[in-house]
Amino acid sequence: MAEPKAPEPLEIESRIIELCHQFPHGITDQVIQNDMPHMEAQQRAMAINRLLSMGQLDLLRSSTGLLYRIKESQNAGKMKGSDNQEKLVYQIIEDAGNKGSFEENLNSFVFVDAVLGLAGFR
Repeated sequence: MAEPKAPEPLEIESRIIELCHQFPHGITDQVIQNDMPHMEAQQRAMAINRLLSMGQLDLLRSSTGLLYRIKESQNAGKMKGSDNQEKLVYQIIEDAGNKGSFEENLNSFVFVDAVLGLAGFR
């Protein structure tokens, strides 16, 4: 039996966008892997990086790890010109709502920036 044909970059990006629409609260890398098991990690990273750089996805942090979510048009103006670390901090503050956010929570993002840089998300 022949190996499945490798998906084209635009097909991968389109599928990631579709997954984000199916799961509006965000998707993890594991969701993408489960949906496209034959895709290599490098292809996945390149597609995600391109979508992030084009402003189509937001990168968020959750208790389970990093989430990719379709960019909301209402937040686009607020966060214009912000880097990924600033967006993550904003997301924590926004998620905290009236519970407040402690400085320790915000300071933990020093490590997120290092992880994102090592993972090739810059």
